[in-house]
Amino acid sequence: MAAKTTKPKTPMLDELAALDEQVSAAHHRARELAQTIAQHAQSIEQLRAARISAYADGVESAAAAAKTKAATAEAHAVELEERRLGADVAARRAQRERDAFVAANHARLVSERAPIAHAAVKLIVDAIAALAQGVEAWQSEAATQVHLLRSVAGRDGREVPDLPVQQLVRDLRRAASGGVPAPLPVPAAVSPPSAPPRGLKHAASHHATGAVSWLARTRATIARNAGSALRWSATM
Repeated sequence: MAAKTTKPKTPMLDELAALDEQVSAAHHRARELAQTIAQHAQSIEQLRAARISAYADGVESAAAAAKTKAATAEAHAVELEERRLGADVAARRAQRERDAFVAANHARLVSERAPIAHAAVKLIVDAIAALAQGVEAWQSEAATQVHLLRSVAGRDGREVPDLPVQQLVRDLRRAASGGVPAPLPVPAAVSPPSAPPRGLKHAASHHATGAVSWLARTRATIARNAGSALRWSATM
């Protein structure tokens, strides 16, 4: 029997999810009330139009009935608006509680999400390796096709298209050679609360600079090669 995998315990993330749900529910309630108020306003306007029409026709009883209904509807509109305001207050309160929880438990939240961040790094590394493997297979087959064309009169290897992602693979490999950084915050790179020892500060700064430069290199690579790939696809 295969061993059962135990899901890591993430009490902080679980509590944050519950708080996020409360925030979402509060905002949803406020939106629902706003929609109800808009619909109710239309009903009040219809009653007003009916009252005017009754006055125009000289039907006092119908006008009086419409006026009574409109007064009831307007009173209900006031209540709905107060409920909406209360829902807005509840939503802001829920958001403050959620933000306070994150501020007080940020380090533990980051720690519990670290496996997700490192899994994302592995996906990138594996994807680069898989892309490189695919390019190598493509190049091997292209070489075979070129070799076969040499035996055919009037044909040559120029008939085999170039692969526009070869440079992209080389650039991605070069960018990742220093290590793909995990998408985790580096506090020292933002605003250190106090000056750490020089060696420690240098190490943290170097790590943060490396992460930023890796992202910049990768974005530049993708942007540079996107045009080549589009031009290649346009010629097919």
